[in-house]
Amino acid sequence: MKSLIKLTICFLTFLQVLGIQGQSFNAKLDELSNSLAKVETSKSTFDLSITSELPGVANFMQTETTKKGKVTELAYEFNFADIDMNTVRYETSKDLIKVQLIAKQNQKMIKSTVNGEKVSFTKEFYMLAADVDNARQIVDYIKELIPISNKITENRLSLKGYNDRLAWLTKNIFTVESGKSKVDQVLEKDESYPASVQFINTESTSKSILKTSYEFNLSNINERGVFFKNKGSDFVITIPTKRNLKAIKVVNNGAVKSYVSKFEIICKSVENARELQKVFQDIIPLAENRFKASLPKKLTIKKGVELINKKIEKVVSDKETLSQKLEGDCILTISQISETSKKKENNTYELNLIDINKEDVEVAVKGKKVHLFINTIGKNKFIKHTRNDVQQKYASRIDLICNGIEDATVCKETLRILIEKCTKNKPKTPKTLATLTKELKKVTLGKLTHDQKLESLEEGGVKFTSIQASNKSSVENIQEFKLGDLNPKSIAMKVSGKKVTVEIATNYQEKIIKTYKDGEIKNYTNKILLYCDSIENGRKISDILRKITGKK
Repeated sequence: MKSLIKLTICFLTFLQVLGIQGQSFNAKLDELSNSLAKVETSKSTFDLSITSELPGVANFMQTETTKKGKVTELAYEFNFADIDMNTVRYETSKDLIKVQLIAKQNQKMIKSTVNGEKVSFTKEFYMLAADVDNARQIVDYIKELIPISNKITENRLSLKGYNDRLAWLTKNIFTVESGKSKVDQVLEKDESYPASVQFINTESTSKSILKTSYEFNLSNINERGVFFKNKGSDFVITIPTKRNLKAIKVVNNGAVKSYVSKFEIICKSVENARELQKVFQDIIPLAENRFKASLPKKLTIKKGVELINKKIEKVVSDKETLSQKLEGDCILTISQISETSKKKENNTYELNLIDINKEDVEVAVKGKKVHLFINTIGKNKFIKHTRNDVQQKYASRIDLICNGIEDATVCKETLRILIEKCTKNKPKTPKTLATLTKELKKVTLGKLTHDQKLESLEEGGVKFTSIQASNKSSVENIQEFKLGDLNPKSIAMKVSGKKVTVEIATNYQEKIIKTYKDGEIKNYTNKILLYCDSIENGRKISDILRKITGKK
């Protein structure tokens, strides 16, 4: 109850201050109005007047009647807050004395109407004066009106919170006439996500109707980029996205088009544009907070995988249906089945989340599709890719396709949580020579098969046997060495095309590894090469080697 009383008092105080400022403006405008006199030149007579219907905003009227009886009526609608005080001065032009008014930053913010028909926007206009004393008086009144109008304009809107501002926006975007078209404009709330809205623009001419829907989340809008400008006889406000991300979905007469990074709203007036700009700028930070609050914060790996699957399960575009699914936990299998009227393609990806760069999971838009790019750390090609059951080259990135920017953002934040969990909870593998022996696999690459095994020798020696076989021949390679002679810092897992290997070299690159080929003694070498059947196999072999070759 106390809070309500305080809010009421604050609101009443605001109205009182606004009322006082409005009274001050009206009083000063009356003084300016009374100072405007009929101006006569050798060829014409000018009748001048100034009025206001909204505090801060003025309507200046100049009616010129020539000696021959031709009448020209000029009307200027402007806000004194838009006038650059430093430019307000008088000047003479032949038999006229004119007081100059120029808009700030030379913006075309002054509405000009000629004989009630021809409408345009200009950056400057002049008020005529009867003589130099009258000109000085007009200059003084204008300079007094500008700061009063600044305060009125700043305080005009009294909106509280996100919902209040959104309600105001939905009520203050209007149907307008633009050229030969009637443009119906509506901003509507979208319930799919917090801060999601859609702006619907329906342009009607005598020949056609174009209904364009812009679907976006207010949290993705760049508040500093929201500005209004003159565009022909219209005033428009530009709504751009952050980082120029194409985060605004466009639908024309029911057909989905490419995403865009900005759109425009046609404003009813300069004041309407000014107020729309302020409310949009004020609501965007509030929208960011609302949307961020809805994103996942704590998840189990199982729940995280389930959440992502709900968002990516099925994506339908004009000519393609894409089914996607994640299976597993930290080691994931991702399947993507693409179907068109002409073909069906099945892509499968295997990856370990500890290999993914948490900071390099990003949302991007290409044409009509929203992508979630998932990149490995250091762009390492640690993602196994299989297409239609045929293994492809290892990759460093996978793209998930999402139904919208919000879905992609939820998936991004969820993945980052899962990556952090998996990185903190790496599984421990027993690191012994026996474990290493079990990890050595028979690996087939193309037409060649590599059969590998390790055996212990007397006095701490190790024998590594690799039989390389094809359907025509086979070669047996044997290397004998001691674990203490191997350098754990030289261990490297390497990926090339479809091949995964682990290399380890001797200390100081000494050629002390005894080598045999098909039973014949060959030159001593300084390196051992192990073939792996997967990234995980290579990772385990590397970890075990580091342990058993490390100095104690």
